[in-house]
Amino acid sequence: MSKSYETVTRELEKLLSGAMEVLSGDMMHLAVRRADRVSGLRYTPFGGNRETTAADYIQDMDALEKVYDCGSMTLRKDGTARAFGKDDVYGQLQIADVSLWRQAVKIVRDRFKMIGLLPDGTAIAYGYGRYGQTSVFHWRGLKDITCDDEWAAGKLASGQVIGTPEWHERPVDWDAGSVTFEDAFARPGDRESWSCTCRDNGPGGEPRPEDLPEDIRWSDLRQLVPGDHFTVGVRRDGTLVSTGRSIYIMSHGERFVPDWRDIRSLQIIRLDRSFLENTLLVGLTHDGQVRVCAPWGGDMAAQFPAHIRCPSPVVQVLGGSMDERPYLALLGLDGRVRLEGDPCPALQEMTRWQGVRELTALSGMTQGWPEWEWEQKSVILGLGFDGRVRALGRQTGHMTELYQHVFRELDHWTDIVQLCGGGDPFPGYGSFAVAGLRKDGTVAFVGGHCDAALWREDIPADAIIPEERLRLEAAQWQDIRRLWYTMGHLVGQRADGTLLLSREKSY
Repeated sequence: MSKSYETVTRELEKLLSGAMEVLSGDMMHLAVRRADRVSGLRYTPFGGNRETTAADYIQDMDALEKVYDCGSMTLRKDGTARAFGKDDVYGQLQIADVSLWRQAVKIVRDRFKMIGLLPDGTAIAYGYGRYGQTSVFHWRGLKDITCDDEWAAGKLASGQVIGTPEWHERPVDWDAGSVTFEDAFARPGDRESWSCTCRDNGPGGEPRPEDLPEDIRWSDLRQLVPGDHFTVGVRRDGTLVSTGRSIYIMSHGERFVPDWRDIRSLQIIRLDRSFLENTLLVGLTHDGQVRVCAPWGGDMAAQFPAHIRCPSPVVQVLGGSMDERPYLALLGLDGRVRLEGDPCPALQEMTRWQGVRELTALSGMTQGWPEWEWEQKSVILGLGFDGRVRALGRQTGHMTELYQHVFRELDHWTDIVQLCGGGDPFPGYGSFAVAGLRKDGTVAFVGGHCDAALWREDIPADAIIPEERLRLEAAQWQDIRRLWYTMGHLVGQRADGTLLLSREKSY
């Protein structure tokens, strides 16, 4: 059953109650830090139903640096990572560094995977997980673990046994497959099995760090880049590490990231609605150059050069497709935008923008669903050094008139220092809104929706209904220092750290 607007409002209120800060957020999710835990709420329009999923976990809060994917992955100040997700079908959550494996009080393994029990009663995993065999990262309160070729199981303090999908309450042998850390990493083997081959062990038979599998050395990280089926980490030295796999690449350990150096930041960009073939990895180097790699090939990926040099160092990269034509938008330090690929005519306006300091890509909602195929955004905003907003959007589709209405309002905004927005998932119409934070701490808001029956290009102007109630409420906010737009609500943080949630519907 679909959740009502009022139900999700109450869930957001509960999430923000006692929260110290917002860690990440967009139109579909919000993650916050509490004194003793990280909590998150994600909205998912699935099968025509409007659902929300809550994430709530405790960890070493003082060590927390950043959160990703609504809190399912965290980066710690020491450069190591943690994963807390429930779905690890492709191994994308196997980001535990070898230092964490050294803390394990028990390690069990078979030919294709390895499970570790940590002192705090949690579990880590590494290896083949195509059918959920390694989906153990959300387990808590464990006293023991075991595994077989097809599944893993854990015993709780209460004596209850939990397992991965293929377990089905089979009899388990808690002593089978247990190995030491040295055995787990130093046992010879070939690529078809889990065992790694060490060239030469150090003193006492312990493997040296350089002898361990590349995927297990998730340390000294500056960034995590989660994908649907894989995760890439950027180390502080600019090199990359990865885990997970494409559905087309079933062999464990297959490398699908390039051997790049000097990478400052990395993005995963999908160019169209195909599964993975037209996915790009885009890296930004310290000197402002752009590197592009298509891990799985793809016809459209061939349109982008592997190494892009711009007249001015690149500070931001956006990408995707608009009107089914792929593009990369590169924002230079000089405030100009350069386009690569096959951009549609609407995007060409970006090359005439000047004095832009930041690009923001947003999407509306249609019939309760995000108006994009995969991650394709419908509107791009440019925030200028002068505090004014530039905007462009799709030129086709029933949302076009609504976008033009919003753009006309944005032309009058001044002194803007932050932008956010997107569609409201709750009306059964097409909807879109933009919120702007002004330099003086006040908030500007504009948005609207178009009637669901008007599925044609020529939507009359009187079908556009400004979201006056939320606009008026936002006008009352003062002393705001940060702004988010999520699930049809504005969330603002005052200078004193307190968080505000808008009370009015955004439609």
